[in-house]
Amino acid sequence: VREANQGYLNPAPDGIDAEYAWGFTGGDGAGQRFIDMERGWTFGHEDLTSHGATMLHGVLLDSSRAHGTSVLGEVCAVDNTVGCVGIVPNLASVRTVSYNGSTRPDAIIAAVAALGFGDVLLLEAQVTVDGASLLGPIEAFDLEFDAIRLATALGIIVVEAGGNGTNNGSAPPLAMDTFVDPMGRNLFNPASADFRDSGAIVVTAATSSAPHTRMVWAPHGARVDTYAWGENVNTTSSNSTGSTTMYTSIFSGTSSASPIVTGAVLAIQ
Repeated sequence: VREANQGYLNPAPDGIDAEYAWGFTGGDGAGQRFIDMERGWTFGHEDLTSHGATMLHGVLLDSSRAHGTSVLGEVCAVDNTVGCVGIVPNLASVRTVSYNGSTRPDAIIAAVAALGFGDVLLLEAQVTVDGASLLGPIEAFDLEFDAIRLATALGIIVVEAGGNGTNNGSAPPLAMDTFVDPMGRNLFNPASADFRDSGAIVVTAATSSAPHTRMVWAPHGARVDTYAWGENVNTTSSNSTGSTTMYTSIFSGTSSASPIVTGAVLAIQ
């Protein structure tokens, strides 16, 4: 019903042409395993329930149900007669790990234990990289970096949200090539002795309309690998009481961009 408004499914330059991938064996996600790391979801949503998704780690945070449900909808909403269609609606396995009641590194390790070579892990989180208000990718922190590096070393494909700038959606963005962390390290510039690359695919956000200009608050620099829609994303939603019939047309941020890239990765896999 809502697929006509999911422009990110369309051919370039508007979207990633998910419909084209559906014409190939496995291009709809068949046979692929996926874990989303964040804090809340409504697994019983009418457009997700047939996946039988489960949470493997942590504590579900009711106030985060809308966010996680929107992410799952982009990736894998089932192709039925209601709601949306995910980029890869026929995944073999959909699971989650929550860092609520736990930590981000522990949640990643729990996901690593449940995934194998070629499986896909999405990291839907951001951290304050400057000790104040500038939000960037979680691999800016040492323990998170080590956990992600373990995942990628084992052949798990990790997609990582790049973060949403100052005050979560306002300029200035994280200028990764020149950023220096509170310990004086330039972690994201390949020309720096401090540079490190976890192997994760770091995603930034752009406008929904071609030519997809970078959002003013979105991170940029050599460590950013790709981008997708950071506004106007039509997908499933929920609320703190676990509504199973809600949708949104305004999901945004690197939160909405990263699931689009994740869906593309799963289709390619």
